[in-house]
Amino acid sequence: MAASYQGLDHVALYKAAKATDDGTRIPAEAVDAELDGVHPIKAWAINVLYQFHKR
Repeated sequence: MAASYQGLDHVALYKAAKATDDGTRIPAEAVDAELDGVHPIKAWAINVLYQFHKR
């Protein structure tokens, strides 16, 4: 029974997040770089260059 309550909490959190979604997405590459200690602007620039050269 406790597992089903825990699942309901996840569903409620998901619905709340979807309701307040502003459409902003941060690429995983930028987040990974920031977590590795790279400055946020530099991490974003690295991702933009990566996406450009990937084409």
